[in-house]
Amino acid sequence: MALLQGKMKEGSQYMEISYRDGSDFSQLKIDCQRNPRHSKFIPVSKFSIEHLPNSLKDQEIVDFIRLFASLTVRVLVTKISNDRPKVFPLSDKPYPLYEMKGTNCVRAGSGWVRRIAIFINNGDEPCPCAECIRSGKPVMVWGRIEVPTANHLVFDSEEAKCTQVDLCLVDEASAGTCEGGAAKDQKNVRLNGYTVWYNNCKEDKCWFYCATHDVKLCEKLKEMTEKRDELFQSLVKKYENDKEAQLSIIVSHPHGCGKEISIGEWASRGVNMDAFWWARATYGPITCAGSAGAPVWSLGKKEVEAWRVGE
Repeated sequence: MALLQGKMKEGSQYMEISYRDGSDFSQLKIDCQRNPRHSKFIPVSKFSIEHLPNSLKDQEIVDFIRLFASLTVRVLVTKISNDRPKVFPLSDKPYPLYEMKGTNCVRAGSGWVRRIAIFINNGDEPCPCAECIRSGKPVMVWGRIEVPTANHLVFDSEEAKCTQVDLCLVDEASAGTCEGGAAKDQKNVRLNGYTVWYNNCKEDKCWFYCATHDVKLCEKLKEMTEKRDELFQSLVKKYENDKEAQLSIIVSHPHGCGKEISIGEWASRGVNMDAFWWARATYGPITCAGSAGAPVWSLGKKEVEAWRVGE
């Protein structure tokens, strides 16, 4: 997996910016200059083993991709932090949305559920969500969901507090559409962010937290992440020495709309920045506005790979 950290086209190439509070995402998708390429995206509900290369028609890969997709999220942000820098660190390249800092701006990108923590009557860990803070009586049984995304999408905790996450869970009965500005069926759950616990402006990394009182949801997500990670490790062992297995997958919400799968090949690898979670790669799956922060998985690789347009 990897964090899709697209370089912005002077500010917005890989996150989708709405001019109507998110209600125009579907129209923006239709009007996209890259629209002819949209046919290469595969709706999650239609993905099958037949979409894989003949040499890699492995049911274990299919099972992993389905879980990988189910745990991919849409990230909606409404605030632009007052602390956004004018340029990227050690660069004269304009930083996205600097000219609009301190204002409201609805934008969409992608991310994924990485880790779950459940707190049950832990006196030192009351729920920090906005509802609990307003009430002055925080609940003591709650769950914390960690979501990695791109830093140019969610810059800091000021923006995280104005961020919504649509889980759009996918299973055989529900494709989890997340069309337009809202989640549409019972499988789609919307969460609110409350803080950024790690960010790196130079590397365009952001990990933020969401809180929920729905412990059953957290238990389900924890089960899913554990199964995903189990399949991930199994596929690493199976394919890490197979130089012909260059499959690369991106799952994202192009234009803030439905969840789509993009299939291609990874081409090269750069410096490993952290033993498991960060590396760099060049790969072939297509992307579009709204793909910022999307997870990228390259078969047989042990790390999440962070991609930058133009590198």
